[in-house]
Amino acid sequence: MGIFTPLSIGNLQLKNRLFRSATFEAGATSDGAPTKEHHRIYDEILKGDCGLIFTGIAYISDEGKNSPKQNGIHKSELISEWKKITDRVHRQNGKIVVQLSHRGGSFVLPNENFNYKFLPEALNEEQIEKIIDDFEKSAYRSVAAGFDGVQIQANYGFLLGQFSCSLTNRRKDKWGGNLDGRFRLLFEIINRIRKTLPRSFPLMIKLDISDKNVDVKEYSKIIRRMSQSGVDAFELTGNINNILRKEKMSSVFDIECYFQAEGELIKAKNKDLVIGIGGGVRSGSKIQELMDIGFDFVALSRPWIKEPDFGKKLFLDRKYKSKCQSCFNCLYYQRKGFNLGCYLNQ
Repeated sequence: MGIFTPLSIGNLQLKNRLFRSATFEAGATSDGAPTKEHHRIYDEILKGDCGLIFTGIAYISDEGKNSPKQNGIHKSELISEWKKITDRVHRQNGKIVVQLSHRGGSFVLPNENFNYKFLPEALNEEQIEKIIDDFEKSAYRSVAAGFDGVQIQANYGFLLGQFSCSLTNRRKDKWGGNLDGRFRLLFEIINRIRKTLPRSFPLMIKLDISDKNVDVKEYSKIIRRMSQSGVDAFELTGNINNILRKEKMSSVFDIECYFQAEGELIKAKNKDLVIGIGGGVRSGSKIQELMDIGFDFVALSRPWIKEPDFGKKLFLDRKYKSKCQSCFNCLYYQRKGFNLGCYLNQ
């Protein structure tokens, strides 16, 4: 199986398995509406032979907003604005999935011992129920806006990742404690969304598998349960800070697919499920290695920023390696107000 082999996820037919993972575009209005910056980014990627675009994180409520210029899907007034985007993508024979997100609690981890500078306040039952309801309503708006699917962001640093992580979830009630408790909120959201969406409409999860206090076998069981609850595809990822603690910064640039070892074990236990992986993948040789292992797709971010035509280059040379050096300047300059782009050597 190759990266340019077609793939089906629910009723979604994809021309290849080379995806653009959710990337903060920093182009939305103050109210979360897309702009011409989204046109530019998506048009360039689609010309580069991308099989599926995951939007940058879209907040589901005002409380869930993480950054200025962040995408929003938190109110019905945005449906028509996003419909312009999805129509534009579809006219180019592209596919696009919205990533639903909540920022979670803000806290600072000043050192590797996870000594908290300050802690967020615990959500009460009423607040948790509102979050579940906000995810459900945002998923419904996503269908109306013409998206080809929804992806729930459950990875590091954001609300659902904070709930599932043993280091950040200190609750003693039914929403914390053991693995079932920590994942309860995510399952409640999955169940509510699946009841709202048509069964053929793809529901996906971006899942953090880097919690060292959770055995990979447990992650495999969780993913199996999610599939049984109606999740159609999984993108495996993790917290890059876990890698940075182990390696010198200079050597991180040479690492590809940061969480491949954990991902391989999970995929081996769930061969029948659609499971992809991302995190530091930059070369055609690594992509083919992941395909040979059995992953169903590969999701990349920074190679598309450096070279929006990355897919076309890879099609012509299956061993092509992106010129991206993982310097993180794209993120640094974006936070200073620059448009999404490569700022290597700036």
